[in-house]
Amino acid sequence: MGNTTSFMRTDWKEILGSFTLLLAAGCGGLGEREADLFEKGRAAMEARDWEGAAGLLSAVIEAEPGFAPAYLLRGRANFETGKYTNSLDDLGTAVASGDITEDERFTAILYRGRSLLEQGRAILPDTELRSLTGKPEERRNARDFFLKANLLFLDASALRPESYDANLWRGYALFRLENYRKALEVLPLCEKTSPDRWEYRFFIALV
Repeated sequence: MGNTTSFMRTDWKEILGSFTLLLAAGCGGLGEREADLFEKGRAAMEARDWEGAAGLLSAVIEAEPGFAPAYLLRGRANFETGKYTNSLDDLGTAVASGDITEDERFTAILYRGRSLLEQGRAILPDTELRSLTGKPEERRNARDFFLKANLLFLDASALRPESYDANLWRGYALFRLENYRKALEVLPLCEKTSPDRWEYRFFIALV
């Protein structure tokens, strides 16, 4: 199926815009140097320079280890570069801090779930779903990642019940858990919010 990362169209402009306002308000107590680094990291995110953004945001975190927005953005950057364990850690730190908005919390939970999905797919790729050659231990490990991802997508859905992305990726997680009936209940919910998008139809076809 290829990398499902390319399917994701979560719009980060709103989140990045909120950080622009944060900068204008003094960046929550950041010093001038750290505020400048954060702004450059935010701009790199907007330009999809994920490696550059991660480096700049790491410098902010090194100087201000309690600044949650830097963890949130670096977590997204780490996800985009395939550093899923680091992404989970960063996004978990952002959520645990309690210093992010509800929209940012939703985004962090969603990408934590996606990081777990990708870790499970690394163990058991989509192309090997019907293979009988995989080791039982590997299948169990992959399933554990998909189970944890599904729980996070449930949390994301609780925050935004009508979210296309939360329903899309929960449906995919259920598919990987071989809960096909439930997947076919969840995936059609995507049509209510974004009928013009195609990803959910692709997943329904897979199921």
